[in-house]
Amino acid sequence: MTEKPKSNLAGFFSNKLYLFLIMITFIFGYTTYEAVKLEKKLGQAVSEILIKEIPKDLRFTEFGTGKPFDMRKQQAGKHLVHFWATWCAPCEVEFPDLVEFIKLMRENKELRFYLVAVNDDDQKVKKFLSQFELNSDQVVLLKDNFSDYQKFGSYKLPESFVFDKSFQTIRKFEGQQSWTQKTIVNYFKSI
Repeated sequence: MTEKPKSNLAGFFSNKLYLFLIMITFIFGYTTYEAVKLEKKLGQAVSEILIKEIPKDLRFTEFGTGKPFDMRKQQAGKHLVHFWATWCAPCEVEFPDLVEFIKLMRENKELRFYLVAVNDDDQKVKKFLSQFELNSDQVVLLKDNFSDYQKFGSYKLPESFVFDKSFQTIRKFEGQQSWTQKTIVNYFKSI
């Protein structure tokens, strides 16, 4: 009886598969390592650029009139600066709740809301805002066509900052918020 020669083809493919799996594991591990390293760097950078007060050189304009608006010349009180845009899906989802929150805070005449549309089209903003009742002397609609929101240390939307009467930072709200939840409402009633 003659013995069949073993096929080198099976061995060849198992070695290739083994090498392929080793390469994939290495690439995944290295990518994860670099992502963690980058996240640490960005975390440090973000904490270093968190503003202590409202920047002095902002180029915001009033929505509708286009007049320059100096936030630092506004009456004393608490200031909530909210950055949003119609091209930002989380902003659009969050906005109705923010409007309800503003209505809940009507009694607090010390609190002013600055709703800043970032790099947005006037017609889209106007159409979007027409869905809401924002007729209040506590609300100021602004535009940021120069990406000045980045002077706040902000690089994503939506984001909100709370300032005291001296324009010093009290708190930052990152990302989409549920503004009418009890903890946020109670927080604003206590400041």
